[in-house]
Amino acid sequence: MAGNVGGGRGHLGGGRVLGEPAPASTGRPRITTRADLEHVAFGLFDRQGFEETTIDDIAAAAGIGRRTFFRYFPSKNDIPWGDFDGELDRMRARLAALPAELPLMDAIREAIVDFNRIAPDQAPQHRRRMRLILWVPALKAHSTLRFAAWRQVVAEFAA
Repeated sequence: MAGNVGGGRGHLGGGRVLGEPAPASTGRPRITTRADLEHVAFGLFDRQGFEETTIDDIAAAAGIGRRTFFRYFPSKNDIPWGDFDGELDRMRARLAALPAELPLMDAIREAIVDFNRIAPDQAPQHRRRMRLILWVPALKAHSTLRFAAWRQVVAEFAA
């Protein structure tokens, strides 16, 4: 049966027929959120250590490609910081919303306290993040970049 002419369905091999949907993947589900990717990464950091875990390890465990990893995080060092940039945006908005008559130091204090406030259910994950940041030399060095961004938000407001 060479060519199945006449509008019939052609076979694609592997039991599939042209026009039928491809079967669903039976492998590990792909990670689709930043939080899920963080969870996978922290699991690997716990088992293998931060320095020993590669981006390729994280991507493979999450069922994503290396390029997809970089859509979520600029580097492995950014994972423990979570959505730090989003928090900086929230701090900018908080500072902008404060009453103009509020003294500068009171406004900054209020924004900083708010920035560092975490929900009680997030405390265990926050401690986990801080342990990594404070004890892994590469992350300790990387924190200077994060703190510079944080200081920049405060400086912009104070200017």
